[in-house]
Amino acid sequence: MSNRESRSGGYPDILLGRKSLGRYPVHKLRRVDAITTEVRGEIQRVDQTQNGFELAGAGAYGEKCRTEYERSMTKFPLDYALAEFVGSIFSPYGTGPVAPEKAPLPNDPAILSEHIRSLGYFLGADLVGVCELPQWALYSRDAERDPIVCTHKYAIVLLSEWDYKTTSGSLGDDWISDACSFVAYDRTAHMAVAMAAYIRRLGYKAKANFETGDFNPTFDMPVTPLIVLSGLGELSRAGWALSPFLGGRFKASVVTTDLELRPDRPIDFGLQSFCRVCKRCAEECPSRAISDSDLMVLKNGIMTYEFDVERCTKYRIMNQNGAFCGKCIKVCPWTKPEGPTHDLVRAAIRATPFLNRAWVKFDKWLGYGQQDIRYKWWFDLEEVGGRHRIPKRSPDNDYWKK
Repeated sequence: MSNRESRSGGYPDILLGRKSLGRYPVHKLRRVDAITTEVRGEIQRVDQTQNGFELAGAGAYGEKCRTEYERSMTKFPLDYALAEFVGSIFSPYGTGPVAPEKAPLPNDPAILSEHIRSLGYFLGADLVGVCELPQWALYSRDAERDPIVCTHKYAIVLLSEWDYKTTSGSLGDDWISDACSFVAYDRTAHMAVAMAAYIRRLGYKAKANFETGDFNPTFDMPVTPLIVLSGLGELSRAGWALSPFLGGRFKASVVTTDLELRPDRPIDFGLQSFCRVCKRCAEECPSRAISDSDLMVLKNGIMTYEFDVERCTKYRIMNQNGAFCGKCIKVCPWTKPEGPTHDLVRAAIRATPFLNRAWVKFDKWLGYGQQDIRYKWWFDLEEVGGRHRIPKRSPDNDYWKK
C-alpha cells in the first residue's frame, strides 16, 4: 500500500471526493451554511391535492380547463409516447423488499455519499446532491388524499438536463415543450428506481420518487426545496430552483433512504441579486403569472416573489399553440450550456453583482431566448378525436382566459 493510500484509509480519490464522474465543476461552487432564500417562521407541509395540476383535474379552474387537462398529455404524439413509457414501465418499482442483512459497508457517511453520488453519475445523472429530509419538505397528503408518511432521514436528488439545441429551436411554449420535460423525466425515473433498488439490496430502506406521466405521480414531496437543500440550486423569481450549470433546463427525481449519508451544503452562486434585477421570466411569461415587482411576500414561511399558480396552470394546460409551456426556462440567462464563454460570464456574474443589469441587457442584445429555427426538427401535430392534424396557430391564444 502506498503512503497516499494509507493516509486516505485505502480508499480511492473518487470515494474521498477528490475526483468525480460528473461533468460539472461542483467543487468550485460557493458553499454556505443556510439556503439563500430568507426563511421567516415555520414552514408547513403542503397538500399535493392543492397543486395546480391536481386542482385543474378536479375542476377547480373550470370545466374547460378540466377537459383540456384530461387530453393535455395525449394531444401531441411524442408527449403521449414518452409519458406512457414512464407510467407503464417504472410506476410499480418505486418501492420493494429490503434485504434482511445489511451489506458490509464502510462506517463513514462521507465515503457512502461519494459512492452514491458516483452511482448517480454512472446511471446517467447530470448532477447529484444529498440532503437531510425534513418533515416539512414532504406533502401532507398524496393525490389520492392519503396521508404521506416517510421516516427516511436522507434524500438523494438526481437531475437530468434537457437538450439545449432542441430548447433553442423551440419558442418555449410550442409543441415540443412538454416532450423536453418527459425525456428528462424518463431518465430520472430509471435512475431513481435503479438506485433505490440497489440501496434496498444493501439492506437499507429506500424509495424512488419520480414523475410517471399517468396523472399519478409517485412523489412524496415537492422537489424544489430538496434541490435547494442538497446544494444543486437556488430558489428563483419564478418559484422553481435554478442550477448554476443548467438554469431550469432539467427535471429531477428523488430517492429517500435511511442509509447513513453526509448531506451537501447549500450553494450561493449570486442568483438572489441576479433575479432581483433580471426579470426576463416575468417579462416573457405568456400568462403573466410571474411577478416583475421588486417586492417580496411571505408565503409559507419563505420570502419569495408573487406567483399566480392558477394563471400559469391554466395557460400550460389550455395552450392552443403547443403542449404546455416552458417559456420561463427558455429565456432564463442561466439556461445556457457549458462552454468557455458561458462559463466565463457565469463566473463574472458571481463576482460582479453590480453589473447584473448590464449582463441582462447583453443577453437580450445577443438574441438569447429567441427561437433558433435551425434546430426545429419536430413536426407540429395535434391529436383531436383520435386523429392527428397540423394545428392552426391561434393569433391571440387566449382560450385559457375563458
